[in-house]
Amino acid sequence: MELDASFQRSKILAQKNPQSGFDVQLTLDLDVQRAVETAFGDRAGVVVALNPNDGSVVALLSRASGTNGETGSTAPTINSTGVSSGNTGSALAKSTTNLALVGDQPGLMLQPLLALIGLESGQLKSRSGDSPTLLVNPRRRAGLPSFTDWQLDPAPWTLAQALQTSLKDDLGEAIEAKTGTNSTQPASSLNPTRMAERDLNRRLSLAFWETLAQSIAPDDLLHWLQRFGFGGKTGFELAQDETGSTDLTSLANTLRDRSRWYAIEKVETILGRGDLRVSPLQLTQALAVLANGGVRIQPHVVQGNGARSRRERLDLSQSHLALLRASLALSLIHISEPTRPY
Repeated sequence: MELDASFQRSKILAQKNPQSGFDVQLTLDLDVQRAVETAFGDRAGVVVALNPNDGSVVALLSRASGTNGETGSTAPTINSTGVSSGNTGSALAKSTTNLALVGDQPGLMLQPLLALIGLESGQLKSRSGDSPTLLVNPRRRAGLPSFTDWQLDPAPWTLAQALQTSLKDDLGEAIEAKTGTNSTQPASSLNPTRMAERDLNRRLSLAFWETLAQSIAPDDLLHWLQRFGFGGKTGFELAQDETGSTDLTSLANTLRDRSRWYAIEKVETILGRGDLRVSPLQLTQALAVLANGGVRIQPHVVQGNGARSRRERLDLSQSHLALLRASLALSLIHISEPTRPY
């Protein structure tokens, strides 16, 4: 098209008929996606459901705010009706970032990976295929104040017990506080003996994870975090794919500092409460390693990209993976029971 001096069209130089673009088919399972959206309702949150064998994303939800008054910004997401540009009508500023790709503290969800590091490094050992056990002291904590009100000798605590306590009590209560549901027995309904038992179990489990965290050297931690894919991009198709906002080399240098804060910072980082930031997609990619036999697979949401996805076998012990899966299964079975069988 040619324009004159007043920017008005003067003549058409050439003309080309429009062509339809290519269809893009996603890997989302609509039944799973709809179930996730229905379960969340108006609540905020992030869900990444990944097929651990081929890296395909079967469900993806990113919702930073809802209609129930929760704070946050509204992010675009892939949902059962297509690719959304974000909820409209929110008085809050809208985000252009999918929260599944944003780095945050991994918290309790890092514990299965910490257990795998412990098994691979020899810090966690099992006899006759039983759940690995550590001798822990609930009065001693890594650089933190001791529990002086408990006069207890060190006690053995298994990986299954530690996972169960974290998943049922700590994670369960966090979910209840966020959603208003009640899947665990409230402390107010327990008799004094049961309350004391639950408090002791929590302290033993906390001592288990802190004892394990103390045994992992900073350089070993950096090595394993890199192998799990933290600190780098996942290769996901969405442009917002981030590195998790953590410089692992800088983090390792901080943890090598032998100042009086060293022990606290190291344990807090390894337990997912410190400076380490990973995205939900990164964390899901790493946890998939436990399910697929030790292979880190590049996640994808576009049909046909699976064949081009990067696959890296991490050379993990299959017996360690089986042992960890068994401990996780045992902890989940006990979670569904009204009382713990310890």
